[in-house]
Amino acid sequence: MIMLFHSQRVQPKSKKSIIMIMRALGAFSAFVFAIAIPGIYFAISIIAVQQTLTVEAVFLARSIGNIIQARPDLWEFESVKLNELLSKCSIHGGSHEAEIRTAARKLVIKTDFTEIRPIISVSAPFFDSGRLAGSILISHSIRPQIITTALLGILSSLFGCLTYYIFSTYPIRKLENTLTELQRARDELEKRVEVRTEALRSINEKLRTEITMRKQVEKSLFESQERFKSLVENTSDWIWEVDANGVYTYASPKVKDLLGYEPEELIGKTPFDFMPTEEAKCMKSEFGAIVASQKSFVGLENTNIHKDGSLVVIDTSGVPFFDSNVKLCGYRGIDRNITERKRTEEALREAGIKFRTLFEKSVHGILVVDLETKQFVYANPSICRMMRYSETEFLQLGVADIHPKDSLDRVISEFELQRRGEKALAIGLPCLRKNGTVFYADVTASPVIISNRECVMGFFSDVTERKALEDGLQKAYDDLKNLQTQLLQSGKLASIGELAAGVAHELNQPLMIIRTTAQLMLRKQSKNALDTVKLLENLNSIEKNTKRMMNIINHLRTFSRQTITEFTPVNVNKIIQDSFLMVGEQLSLRNIEVIQDFSGDLPKVLGDTNQLEQVFLNLLANARDAIESKFEAQGGGAELQKKIVITTHVSGDVKDKVEILFKDTGSGIPQEALKNIYDPFYTTKEVGKGTGLGLSISYGIIQDHKGEIDITETGQEGTTFRIRLPAA
Repeated sequence: MIMLFHSQRVQPKSKKSIIMIMRALGAFSAFVFAIAIPGIYFAISIIAVQQTLTVEAVFLARSIGNIIQARPDLWEFESVKLNELLSKCSIHGGSHEAEIRTAARKLVIKTDFTEIRPIISVSAPFFDSGRLAGSILISHSIRPQIITTALLGILSSLFGCLTYYIFSTYPIRKLENTLTELQRARDELEKRVEVRTEALRSINEKLRTEITMRKQVEKSLFESQERFKSLVENTSDWIWEVDANGVYTYASPKVKDLLGYEPEELIGKTPFDFMPTEEAKCMKSEFGAIVASQKSFVGLENTNIHKDGSLVVIDTSGVPFFDSNVKLCGYRGIDRNITERKRTEEALREAGIKFRTLFEKSVHGILVVDLETKQFVYANPSICRMMRYSETEFLQLGVADIHPKDSLDRVISEFELQRRGEKALAIGLPCLRKNGTVFYADVTASPVIISNRECVMGFFSDVTERKALEDGLQKAYDDLKNLQTQLLQSGKLASIGELAAGVAHELNQPLMIIRTTAQLMLRKQSKNALDTVKLLENLNSIEKNTKRMMNIINHLRTFSRQTITEFTPVNVNKIIQDSFLMVGEQLSLRNIEVIQDFSGDLPKVLGDTNQLEQVFLNLLANARDAIESKFEAQGGGAELQKKIVITTHVSGDVKDKVEILFKDTGSGIPQEALKNIYDPFYTTKEVGKGTGLGLSISYGIIQDHKGEIDITETGQEGTTFRIRLPAA
């Protein structure tokens, strides 16, 4: 691990850094040898020369100071002494360049010798009684030092290059060799580690797989055990185990539900201990044969005694189990309570017998047809007698064979409705006997499942005689309906006959206006007195009265026409107002006041306009006659009120009905006549003044409109008829 760590540290970046450091050290060594050492030598030699010159200059300055003290004013002229003094000045045994100057920088004396350049100069002052008298400047060549430094620099550079080379090559090569060895060792170590790691990973994966598989096996085993335990303990059947001698060694808790015993109560006992004596003998012999054969057994029915003493029928199945030496150890099995099933089977068997009896003894013909093939699969004796076929012949027939061809479409349509369960009874289906005669039957049918096939079972009832009676009744009803229509029309005509005088008067009034207007126009025309304005007024009057006559005639024609009854939403107020076109003038001539108290928001009713108008005309005519009868009986007194009040509104106690009241001030209806008032041809009027059909027809019309007509009050003060009609 240490080597691995070390090899990991010497990465290419670190290697490059080390090489750069080694080269930097080589370059630094070369710098030291090539520049630093010669430079140091040069500096030291220059400093030495400078110090020597300084000492010499100071010495000479002191010597010159002594000369000045001897001759203060004339020292400048002591050239011999000064030259001698300068000639004594030497460095390293050689002469040098020197000059003496006054304080005013005046050159006093200078040596003849001139130093080779470059030179180094040093000056020193000298004093006269403490006062600056001048200075001496000594110069010395430093060429030897430069040459020596250059030579030394060359030698040092060579040595520095050698040092750089050594630092740049040998350590780096050694380092590279070392790094190569380390890399090789690292690679080899990585391979070994990789191999070991792969081996460890493989071993780890195997261990993980084995652990996972073991956990799965343990989990599966646990789940299997729990599942088996749950199945054994919660199944509706009883799980058991017996040894080779038939002694119980295990019993599941469900045994208590089957036999009433706790599982512990069965251990050590045999199944035969819980059976009736005869059943135990029989089962012991049969079980012995099974053990001898060492085979499985299924569906062995046996009767056991419940703990409460009741008998329980059990269906038993079992399989043998063996030890490692294939020796029979015993049987394991399951017991199921089939007591209810046995009872059900017995009940079904009895029901089958009863159904067969009912099927064969039924007075109704019964046929069962297969929906897929449309062929009959069952036929009872009654249908065979009805159709004149034998049962064998019926099983060769289908639905289309027992009905007339011209009725097949209706028969098939009814059959499909019954098959879908949308209809059960088909009334009066024509059926065809074997001999070709036709009879009629009511067929009640419904879908059934027989032997896992979809079928339809039909019950046939011969209604041929009833059909004949119904046809006769229908004919009688149609005749009665025609008679009622004729009677209704007769009632209309009778009403028109009774109203003829009034209608004639209704027409006579506009005719008189037209005649008078025409005569007046002819008279003015003969006198040339007819102007255009007056002509237009007269023509408008003629046109107005002509239209009035046309309305009366058209209404009379519509009322008297025999029409088909058609119920539509109609306005009761308008029908009542239209009634006055034929009766209004008659009432006016008799001075009968009519008060119309109509509701403005009266809902419409569903009715026939013509019939309702006939009812209203009948009630108005009766009210008129009652008022006239009372007037005549009282001798025509002026104090008698002749009034008819017609009221329409929504019924107060029944909100969805329209109520119409006809109240008159007539003589009223005798109490003994009230019970017969709506009978046909019954009338309280004098002979020749009534047909007795008005109220009878009105009652029938109101009944057809699902309404009511009754008398709310009658007496000396008059009579009130009330009509209630359902709102549309």
